[in-house]
Amino acid sequence: MSTKTTVLFFLTGILTASELLAQRNANLPKITNGKSNAASVGIDIPVGEFSQTHFAGITLGYSWSHHRFGVVAPKKPIGFTANGGIGCYFGKRSLIAGYEYRYSNYIFLHAFGGALFNPGKKGYIALTTGVAAGIYKEAVHPGLGAKLGAGYLLTGMISLAGSFSFLKYKDASGLCSAGIRVEYSF
Repeated sequence: MSTKTTVLFFLTGILTASELLAQRNANLPKITNGKSNAASVGIDIPVGEFSQTHFAGITLGYSWSHHRFGVVAPKKPIGFTANGGIGCYFGKRSLIAGYEYRYSNYIFLHAFGGALFNPGKKGYIALTTGVAAGIYKEAVHPGLGAKLGAGYLLTGMISLAGSFSFLKYKDASGLCSAGIRVEYSF
C-alpha cells in the first residue's frame, strides 16, 4: 500500500474520531425526528479488473447515525455515521489454456466510520472508511476500504441508495464496485 493511501486513511480516521467526539458534546442540539438505524439489501457490480473475474454480488448492510435517516431536519448538516456489512461476489467461468475454470466466490466484510451529510429532508451523502476483510478460497485477507454512498427517501421508511466502494489488500490490486440497494430505516 502506498504512503499516500495510508495517509489518506489515517486522516479520514482522525476526522471521523473528531466528529464522533464532537457529537458527544452536551451542547449538541436535540434532534427529535429521523431514524438512527438503516438495514439494507442490494446488488453490487464489480468495476475494472475485478469485473473480469466476478459477476454482480449480493450485499447486506447496517448503518447507524444519530437521527439522520428517513425524514430529517438536523440542526447541523454533517454528522457521524458507522456501517458494516457483507457482500458475496459470484465468480465467472473462463477458458484458460483450453480448460474451463470457474473463479471462486469472493466474500467481503467491512466495518467503516465517517461523515454523513444531509443536503435536504429526505436525502443523505456519506463518506466512510475503515477496516475490511476479503475471503477468497478460504483465505482471509485483511485490508482497508472506503465507501461513498447516497440515499433518497421514497416512502416513510424505505430509501433507494447507491454507492461506490474501494478495497485494498496487501500485495493485491484495489477492488472497486458500484451498487444499488434498498434501505429500511428504523
